[in-house]
Amino acid sequence: DIFPFENIKPPKLKIGKNNKIAVPRDTSGAPKPPFMTSGKQEIIIHNLGTVILDPAYKKNETIYPEGYCVTRKYKSYKDPNHEEIVYQCKIYAGPRFVVTAEDDVTHPSISNTPTGAWVEVCRRENPARARIGVSGPEMFGLTDTYIKQFISELPHYNDLLTLQLTRATTSRRSKASDLTPIQSPPPSTGKSSRSSKKEKDKEVREIKDKEQPKSSANYGHRATSHIN
Repeated sequence: DIFPFENIKPPKLKIGKNNKIAVPRDTSGAPKPPFMTSGKQEIIIHNLGTVILDPAYKKNETIYPEGYCVTRKYKSYKDPNHEEIVYQCKIYAGPRFVVTAEDDVTHPSISNTPTGAWVEVCRRENPARARIGVSGPEMFGLTDTYIKQFISELPHYNDLLTLQLTRATTSRRSKASDLTPIQSPPPSTGKSSRSSKKEKDKEVREIKDKEQPKSSANYGHRATSHIN
């Protein structure tokens, strides 16, 4: 860990030839911290961390390397004048996001999201605030263009992206396989309805044929009895 805080003044990142970032590198060519971002909010990168092959260590396009550690300045929540002090932002296994103030090292802010950790810091700085709008990934430096590029150079970075894609695709396929396809009824040929009509016509004719002789006999009997 970096605590107790030291007055580290690492070199700032610079754009070299061919728009490449001039950053210290080790013998393998990997970025070698510490170094400092050159944006408006200076962030010192102490450790880029390790990419863990678990979807929990990624959200959208932001990767959360385990062991990642930076320091930056922000207002003190203990100082009545709220002077700026140094804060350490670190990602532990889980992942867990921990923000520790230079003047309150025994009471770190811990959350399972970077925004949750920084919301707690802001709430301590101003408890009266009804709503707190803060971007945890930004405060951790994870949205910085240069830091994102360095993280993308870490081993297994692409593997994590592939793992995310594979699991999402598998999940979609599983849900699709659970659906029972609706069977459409076979198209009607009209044969059934025509056959049914013929049968009914046949029944009607048979009934008429049976009733006709009886009617004639009865008519003759009534006529004879009337004559007599």
